[in-house]
Amino acid sequence: LTAELLRLLCVESQVKEQIKLYEGVPILLSLLHSDHLKLLWSIVWILVQICEDPDTSVEIRIWGGIKQLLHILQGERSLFLDRSSIGSLSSANIAGRIQQLHLSEDFIDVGHYIREISAYEELVLKLNALLEDEVKQIAENIENINQNKAPMKYIGNYAVLDHLGSGAFGSVYKVRKHSGQNFLAMKEINLHNPAFGKDKKDRESSVKNIVSELAIIKEQLCLALRYLHKEKRIVHRDLTPNNIMLGDKDKVTITDFGLAKQKQENSKLTSVVGTILYS
Repeated sequence: LTAELLRLLCVESQVKEQIKLYEGVPILLSLLHSDHLKLLWSIVWILVQICEDPDTSVEIRIWGGIKQLLHILQGERSLFLDRSSIGSLSSANIAGRIQQLHLSEDFIDVGHYIREISAYEELVLKLNALLEDEVKQIAENIENINQNKAPMKYIGNYAVLDHLGSGAFGSVYKVRKHSGQNFLAMKEINLHNPAFGKDKKDRESSVKNIVSELAIIKEQLCLALRYLHKEKRIVHRDLTPNNIMLGDKDKVTITDFGLAKQKQENSKLTSVVGTILYS
């Protein structure tokens, strides 16, 4: 809603100047990482309006905006239309779940809050024409994406909400920490896979090696950030898993310094940039 309001205000030249004055360009570009389609639409419209100024266009290019816009145009990201917070159901998700029943075109996103009952008439007629088993299947599919549903089980302090997939080495679950709200992916390893060893001793050794590798990666990341902050006074400002590369022998490399800024001595950085979920 804030982005939409700013988009409407941007028709005024003074608002465009204030966006530039308050370092709004990097903030806007950081929001291009969002998967929210309506937010992206508003942000891109704001950029369209402010890039009429040659200096702002240069700033967008310097901050890596061209790369981000091209990434969106590639169409490889899964975008959603849900305008409310986590826990509500968006048409993009539900329509995908019921597409095999040819109802996706008639489904109306509950996030739009359409109060005209007649808008739902065609969908209701199709639902009433379905067999009981088909209606039950739709209800189950919708429940599967309900973020507020009861956990399947608990693993330690984590509530298991959904099974995301399985592979040769185990299963991946969507989980939430018992005392938190953020969603995480947890992989449950099948230690009886021959790849981990033939006996208990070999399997325990394999687990220790995995934990050791993770610790090495974490230590390298901390040392890299310490070097940037202490030695070079550079703040990355967009550190996400996508910007951390893992090479041979688990060598960690931090990439994409498009939003990085060098901090001057005895000064403070006040602008808010970066990928929203990691800031």
